[in-house]
Amino acid sequence: MSYTSCNDDLIKLVKELKVEDTVWLLHVINKDAIEFESRIDIEDEHDPQLMDKDIDKLNSIKDLNELKSHLIYELKDKTETTSEIFMDLINSYKESLMIRSRDFSKYKTDRRLLSFALYKISSDNRDIYRQTQSISNTYVRFLYIIFTYNRYYRSFKELDRIERKYSELISAKTLHFKNYDHPEFYKWAKTYIDKNTSDFRQFNQIEFTPLQDVDFGVWVNSIFDIMYHANQHAYINLKKQLSNAWYQKSYQKNRKGREHHYFLTDEAKKLLKILAAKHKKTEDRMIEHLINKCAIEEGITINEKFLYSV
Repeated sequence: MSYTSCNDDLIKLVKELKVEDTVWLLHVINKDAIEFESRIDIEDEHDPQLMDKDIDKLNSIKDLNELKSHLIYELKDKTETTSEIFMDLINSYKESLMIRSRDFSKYKTDRRLLSFALYKISSDNRDIYRQTQSISNTYVRFLYIIFTYNRYYRSFKELDRIERKYSELISAKTLHFKNYDHPEFYKWAKTYIDKNTSDFRQFNQIEFTPLQDVDFGVWVNSIFDIMYHANQHAYINLKKQLSNAWYQKSYQKNRKGREHHYFLTDEAKKLLKILAAKHKKTEDRMIEHLINKCAIEEGITINEKFLYSV
């Protein structure tokens, strides 16, 4: 085999790899480079020096296509011996990747799934989360984990489990706020969650910044996905807290009229305070709530509309 054909075969092999494969290809190439320079074999696939080198490059690229072009350039014109070594290293690692046959496109297009998958990986293995959290692109981080940690790449079991949990969650909670499924609510909810960090910090592991209207819905629902899976008690309480805060905001925004004064007996005033506390409403809001509830029960409307549903 000639020098040219051997290197051509190497470049052909790399070009035929899927763009997602460039994540583990970088890992293989960097490992060989460090071993060559240090003259020491790396036994730990997650050697700190190797991971730092991988992550520095992953964080410097615009996308995986750019990474692929970079790696092809790095391998181009290697000697015959070096080309043969790299072909063996690449083919050997590729054959070990049982998970490689899986379609990962849904993780790239469905940010809600990706956020849940990274949450499950981090909650199941804190070391993996700690070692990889500095990879800025969350999809690339996901690929790096499943292609370099053998608990993920040597079996379908781990990803099957994650996808099964996600499917169960989506079946139960397609949307966490069906009655408020619109951009105005989701944008407000993100601001509310950001301001109330102490309440939501444990579950706010979403690492993308929403830009388009649809992104805000994905962001909020992803947080409540994690909450629903991790802590049902917190889910119920924080969902109610957020819903009540939005209801109060909407009520104040839509409220029209002027101040009114009514005389109540002491007993009625005490009962009003108790009801308001129980329903977590102001006394004014509680009065209007009771009037509207009575109107609904008796079928009384104003201009064929109720004030609001109860």
